[in-house]
Amino acid sequence: MGNICNNCDKERKKSTAVIIEPTTADNNKSMMPSAQPTSSNTSNSNACNSDGSPPLNHLLKISEQHSLNFDPQIRIDFSKKEYRAFCLLIHKKEGAVLLHCTKKRRKPPHYQLPGGNVDGYEFKQVTKSFSSWVTQEQLYLATRIGCAREVYEETGMDFRSQLDRFLPMVLYSNNMEEIYNKSKLINEYKSRIFFVCDVFDNDFPCASRNGLSRFSTIRYPSVPNNYTCDLLLQLSEEHSGFRFFKESLEISRSLNFHSGGKVTKAVEMAFNTKAFNDK
Repeated sequence: MGNICNNCDKERKKSTAVIIEPTTADNNKSMMPSAQPTSSNTSNSNACNSDGSPPLNHLLKISEQHSLNFDPQIRIDFSKKEYRAFCLLIHKKEGAVLLHCTKKRRKPPHYQLPGGNVDGYEFKQVTKSFSSWVTQEQLYLATRIGCAREVYEETGMDFRSQLDRFLPMVLYSNNMEEIYNKSKLINEYKSRIFFVCDVFDNDFPCASRNGLSRFSTIRYPSVPNNYTCDLLLQLSEEHSGFRFFKESLEISRSLNFHSGGKVTKAVEMAFNTKAFNDK
């Protein structure tokens, strides 16, 4: 299943479409950490999970192969919506990283994807202006910047200078014309923008940050006896621990209380684990 790591040191806390080819594992080697996945990380990448759901590698492969298309005629007023951005961090051997939250007064303890609100200055960083109107491409780029910041604040994993590693979580596969007529991004669901990232051992924090030491305490709630993972995170004070999940159905179910169930719906759409009828 996975592990939960104690929070010992608390930290306070985007007519002719524009096309961007996402960075893939082949053309992004210069940006990857030195520690590459072993053969055990990538074996049986096309096999289904024990619950019949698609493997995590399936989602990464779709994102790597997808070319982003933006309609330059569409303008979006980001001040009218509260955009949020989340990232599914996938370690090919250990699984996807979910953060354990016990700080919400009106919710029971639950799991979340790393991420949060995209700030106004991150839109201005992309547009170089004070206008609240952005193109689809600018919306995508600004939310990716915000997502990387949130991931760093919540996990200590720093992708802020490696933004190309954040790939769009492809939520829609059919009727693309309808998506763009509604000004939606391929990775957008109800003002939430979703990314995926292939992570490696060296991406996990291994040095002090802002004067705080790396976590050193691990507790195992329901972990197999042969579980030996020692990857740790530097969590912000809003999270009490984290866990790796390998089953896509288990991921979507565990996120049910996150962001009013909208994150679960997006994950289900991405993995296509159940029919999606909410157009």
